Amino acid sequence: MNNSSNREVQYWKQFQHALVTHADKGDLDALRAVNRKLVNALIKRGQPRNHAELVARQELAQCHQAIIHRLQQDKDQLAETMQSFRASQDGLNAYAMTALSSESALSSQSAQSPDATVTTKPEQPQPQRQGQGYSSPYGN
Repeated sequence: MNNSSNREVQYWKQFQHALVTHADKGDLDALRAVNRKLVNALIKRGQPRNHAELVARQELAQCHQAIIHRLQQDKDQLAETMQSFRASQDGLNAYAMTALSSESALSSQSAQSPDATVTTKPEQPQPQRQGQGYSSPYGN
């Protein structure tokens, strides 16, 4: 493999490395930027000039597809998580509304129906014992 061919292979390997690095970090902005540069480079370079460059581009394409597949899986998993969250939030909100409406119904029922309220006996005054119960504000 000559120097020119080796440089081309390394050029495509750098794209592959950048895609993997940014995908692993979850840096979608950097991943998009590399993807745009990759598209432009493929358009500018045209067809591979030799077998080594063809193999490097094929490996890059496989890497690119694997990253797209992984990102799609992450997106689907996030959508499931969000749906589950929404469903549990809806359930929690419905429960809260039920609890509030039950409390409201009980308090309005109590106000309308005196026999529904619990009554307690008024507290009976306890007889005072000698020296207890009265204290003078003057210390006597």
